[in-house]
Amino acid sequence: MKNYLSFLIAILLPLGVFCQGKIDIEKEKAAIIALIEEETASYYASDFDRWAATQVQDETNTLMGAWNTGFSYNVGWNSISAGMKPNIT
Repeated sequence: MKNYLSFLIAILLPLGVFCQGKIDIEKEKAAIIALIEEETASYYASDFDRWAATQVQDETNTLMGAWNTGFSYNVGWNSISAGMKPNIT
């Protein structure tokens, strides 16, 4: 029985690895560039809702800034949106 289990695992493990789809690196690059361009355009258009659609809206989002007076950072979507909305609109 132990040999059958080992054989089954040996057969199924490579199938799980090889069944993953290939990633199109150029397509991923284009999507990232398009998102960055949309984020920038929506900021300059003073469209907060459009800008917010380009952001991860949970507690993992972190906004960092560098100023001539020092550095700042906000953690979490609620904090970031509260700080950015007046700047954008």
